[in-house]
Amino acid sequence: MLGAATAKGTLSGLEPLSAAAAQPTAPVPASADGRKAERRKKKHEDAAALCQRGDLNRQLKHVEQALADYDQALALDKHCADAFAGRGRLYAELLKQPEKALADFNRWVKHRAEAPEAYFWRAKLYAEHLGEPKKAVADFTQSLTLKPGLAAAYFGRGLAYHGLNELRKALADYTGTLECDPAHVSALMQRGKVYGELAQPDKGIADFDQAIRLDGDNAEAYLQRGLLHQQMSRLSPALEDFKTAIALNPDSAQAYYSRGKLYVAMGQAKKARKDFDRAIALEQGQTKTR
Repeated sequence: MLGAATAKGTLSGLEPLSAAAAQPTAPVPASADGRKAERRKKKHEDAAALCQRGDLNRQLKHVEQALADYDQALALDKHCADAFAGRGRLYAELLKQPEKALADFNRWVKHRAEAPEAYFWRAKLYAEHLGEPKKAVADFTQSLTLKPGLAAAYFGRGLAYHGLNELRKALADYTGTLECDPAHVSALMQRGKVYGELAQPDKGIADFDQAIRLDGDNAEAYLQRGLLHQQMSRLSPALEDFKTAIALNPDSAQAYYSRGKLYVAMGQAKKARKDFDRAIALEQGQTKTR
């Protein structure tokens, strides 16, 4: 009977607690190693929080606060890969100090060698700020090895190959970009240019057609398509594209210059002279502001 069991100190048939077990257990003092582990864990957690705040400050362009956060994170954890990553991007993107960015990205790669983004950002630094396209190609390739299908890495490597005048490799990478992301307008633009350089203007025009379908206000796409029409001696379509490019971007010196050359080919010297004058004025104005 339940009443009888309760009288003997049991509950629902469980054995009664011993006198010793009934007493509160005294906490076991942590060992020295345990205390060190707890301190390390706390430092890692604090460093991670500082990195997150640093990333937010970097995105908000609060440069001094972001730098302070990353420095504090590294003071707590000298191997903090996220701090090297964030501070490296801060040096590259906002502080324009590529050498310091490279030092941080090298440490990022050292402490997180399996992270494709570490190689990706170092590759961008090599390509865009340090003028080392071959090193950029190597890092973009490693990024793709670790994360196949990364459209941005294909595109970045394509740009690097393009700069090295390795047109077939650039073409393959722009195509790889579009296989990963069919709506990548910049890849369509660059592949269209490569087709033009490879004397395949019809394929280039098809890429610029698609770029315009995706982004109808893209003045550069109209300009580049016009150049390919002109390359194929299609003067009327070229003229229409140059006019549209100028309407969308009246400050494009190249668009005026290209239309001026077309007017020369069409025997319209006065219109050509006017466009050349405008192109020169725009170019001189842009030079003064650089």
